[in-house]
Amino acid sequence: MKVAFLIEKDAFKGNTFLPYKPVKQGRFSDKTIRKVTEFKKRKVIKQGLIGEISPGVQIGLVEFERTEKNVLASIVMTTPNGLVFKDFPATYVDGVWSWRADDGGEIEPRLFNILFVTKSKTGYTLGLEWIGAERNNLSVLQQNGNTFYSINQSGRYITY
Repeated sequence: MKVAFLIEKDAFKGNTFLPYKPVKQGRFSDKTIRKVTEFKKRKVIKQGLIGEISPGVQIGLVEFERTEKNVLASIVMTTPNGLVFKDFPATYVDGVWSWRADDGGEIEPRLFNILFVTKSKTGYTLGLEWIGAERNNLSVLQQNGNTFYSINQSGRYITY
């Protein structure tokens, strides 16, 4: 299945599209995970790479230790200037779901696709697809400091 975004003609003016390589298996370095843990003040329990832009610039998913029923996962991008996060907080519902319908309380890197990566004076922008049992979500995420903010979002419900 192909994914497309409808955008205005000058939406990416001033941005450079960067080469991006998906990674099927891989992990952040121990050093990166220590930095993530320090920044979020929460222990990482699962992690995996989604892709790589260049040496030292990687995108992956981390899941943090649960606190009571509160769960947190983040898309993390390593950059020469530090880490950038898109947080996905959720509530754990007894192994049935947390982030998405029928996710069994699990979140995995294989459910995410990076559609594009750009860089401008203000930072990075990502096109992100998140595959779910009932719906695929599409987001355009723009960096502001250490955080990615959603500047455009769409999705498609899937029926069987």
